[in-house]
Amino acid sequence: MNTSPNIQRVLQALNANRTPGWQFPAHYLGLAFEQLTEKRAEVSMYAGPHCIGAQRRVSLEALGVLADVAMAGAVRGRMGNAARVATVSIRLSLGVLPADGKLRAAAELKLNPANSAVRMATTALTVEANGSLCCIGEASFAAIDSRRVVASHPLSKCSALECTQPLAPEELTPEELFVLNSARLADAESREDHAFIERFWGCSATHGDGWAALRVAGGLHTANRVGDIQGGLLLGLGGRICLAALSQDWRLVDLSAQYITASPGKGVVMQAKTLRVGRSLASVGCEAVDDAGNITFRAQASLVRNIHS
Repeated sequence: MNTSPNIQRVLQALNANRTPGWQFPAHYLGLAFEQLTEKRAEVSMYAGPHCIGAQRRVSLEALGVLADVAMAGAVRGRMGNAARVATVSIRLSLGVLPADGKLRAAAELKLNPANSAVRMATTALTVEANGSLCCIGEASFAAIDSRRVVASHPLSKCSALECTQPLAPEELTPEELFVLNSARLADAESREDHAFIERFWGCSATHGDGWAALRVAGGLHTANRVGDIQGGLLLGLGGRICLAALSQDWRLVDLSAQYITASPGKGVVMQAKTLRVGRSLASVGCEAVDDAGNITFRAQASLVRNIHS
């Protein structure tokens, strides 16, 4: 059995994921609700090797999950813990992401439109780490009918993995074994310029002059609690592929996305292309397409050129 820290954490998260209601990405990251009221949610996460990307800072995928969970949490007081809350749109503006320490995402309900066919809500977000603001954002959500029965949303008061034993490989279901095998492959292929978390949650991007593409694998490790690809994870992957369409001289400063329909658990292909590249600023767009050819997700990234000393 591979007993690397990455594999151990995945096996712990698989065990935690057997309790209905929560989702593997949140278990894996160790997200915890520190506050939840009718209009506010605070969610924390400790940075560590499990969520550090190739740039040696918290990965965009981890940040996306944290932000999405916090902002969705801020509307659950109005919509109910058992409601299926779908992300309609989201925008993040980024500062410098941390390499370690505790991240605290605080989200507040800001808008609750009336006279709409579905219940809608808009939330605002701040993310702080080590005493500094590293991200702000906003998102819109809708409470939609769910054809799949889901459990009520549990409120974790501490790290989901602190008291969870890792499963043994022989205990795994076929779905869980697929996740373990994906983790083993990611662990074997991880290196300085290609972090475990990036390989685990989306295969390495192929890229050329002004374009990039990657496949987001379906499975328990990328799914939300109804089996579709988790929205914050999709956002983070969108940011990563937009970065891959440019050289390493660029830094992401703003990322906005629209969720057109649910991205199915079977996986999607994400494609990015540059829209404009100037001397100091660039714009890159990306789309996620399912196996039937349907566009499920669109995002646009604004980037700034790095200054080299």
